[in-house]
Amino acid sequence: MIAKELKTVGETLDKLIAITELDLTDIKAAKHNEIFSRVQTKDKLVSLFEAQKGSLDRAISAVMSRSPNADLLSVIGQEERDLLERLKNSLIALHKLNKRFASMSLTIGEFYSSLLSAILPSEQSGYDGAKLSTASFLRVRG
Repeated sequence: MIAKELKTVGETLDKLIAITELDLTDIKAAKHNEIFSRVQTKDKLVSLFEAQKGSLDRAISAVMSRSPNADLLSVIGQEERDLLERLKNSLIALHKLNKRFASMSLTIGEFYSSLLSAILPSEQSGYDGAKLSTASFLRVRG
């Protein structure tokens, strides 16, 4: 029971890892439309992962309820231990990939913001937000 749950969660994580690796490749090549086209797929996979993780949690709870004083690793078989280790490694890998992607996204976002502010300078106007100021080389018509 646990082995089946671990396999399905692992397959979903593998798909998320593959898409995130594609995203990293595409962000380096400035293929933002390709990244945006995969957002919905990633959202669905994350939701699926959360549901599968819930099923896995319930399966583990059922096994642990039969042996409440035992350690999980002593209650499950070698196949389940191997799959659990693989799941842990996949989660670590996905975490690292997501951190790299977030770092790149932030850097690119800051670059575009600074570029926009250089082209269209703005001044902070209290609680009303920013308002455009006079640009030295660009006249903004309203």
